[in-house]
Amino acid sequence: MPTRHLTDAQRQGFARFDGEPSADQLARYFHLDQTDRDLIGTLRGDHNRLGFAVMLTSARFLGAFPVSPAEIPASVLAAVIEQLALEPGTDVDAYFAGSRRIRHLARLCCKDWRQSEVGCRSAPIRRLLRNGG
Repeated sequence: MPTRHLTDAQRQGFARFDGEPSADQLARYFHLDQTDRDLIGTLRGDHNRLGFAVMLTSARFLGAFPVSPAEIPASVLAAVIEQLALEPGTDVDAYFAGSRRIRHLARLCCKDWRQSEVGCRSAPIRRLLRNGG
């Protein structure tokens, strides 16, 4: 999406969380259905499952992936941790520090999202993957 017409403040806030999502937004965008859980269940390590689920649900809500764990509201983490039955202290920082996230981005953008393994057809996602996040 062209952003030349946006102010600097608007550009910085684009596709980012603007505070905590409401309870309705959490229920609508951050709910993990059985298909999501099956996909997440194939991953090893709680931090990978949490990180992948946060990326998946954030993309639904924002239309983009968070680039750092500091951007993710506490209520989003809590909602995802609860649904995955993870320990409350499960750390998402390790997920963002590792390289697995880049592979997961490809998996997310090319699998629906779950329909095609041909490759990413989205130029912004291809750029994001090529540039390493």
